[in-house]
Amino acid sequence: SDAVISSESVFVVEISLACKNGAQVSWSLEHRSAHSGTYEVKFFDEESYSALRKAQRNNEDVSRIRPLFTVNVDHRGAWNGPWVSTEVVAAAIGLVVYYLAFSTKSSIQA
Repeated sequence: SDAVISSESVFVVEISLACKNGAQVSWSLEHRSAHSGTYEVKFFDEESYSALRKAQRNNEDVSRIRPLFTVNVDHRGAWNGPWVSTEVVAAAIGLVVYYLAFSTKSSIQA
């Protein structure tokens, strides 16, 4: 995604289920929190989800609760634009051209 014009990375996972029309899961994170890599999205049925919430409330180990299935989402990271802005490059080129013109003028007049 493009971090120059947006403030958050948005993730969307769309899946097809045999028993329903389908499902869509989405969430967003600020760019500095959305590191590049693979995110594992876990899906739970009602019983395992309530066990997960109970374990989270009681600060218990949630890794023992098995999800119904998981989906991996690859995120390449947000592009923050070029390291040097075009205005700085244009100003530097202008200064170089000015220096070359001034030094050439000085050498011609001398």
